[in-house]
Amino acid sequence: MEPVFSFLLAWVLLDEALSTLQMLAGVVILFRMQIFIRYGKTKPQSIPADAPIAATVPVEPKTV
Repeated sequence: MEPVFSFLLAWVLLDEALSTLQMLAGVVILFRMQIFIRYGKTKPQSIPADAPIAATVPVEPKTV
């Protein structure tokens, strides 16, 4: 999103213009961000109730 906001700031503050290729790149960035937001999330996996506990034996602290 940084290139998109950079352009918007340059357009507003410096009166910059975009070429056709730069506009197309901006559209691609926005499209890819929408795909990532919609389909990029994964559901957290639940731990089964019968899963073994990682440390069943108490661990003694080491003294140095």
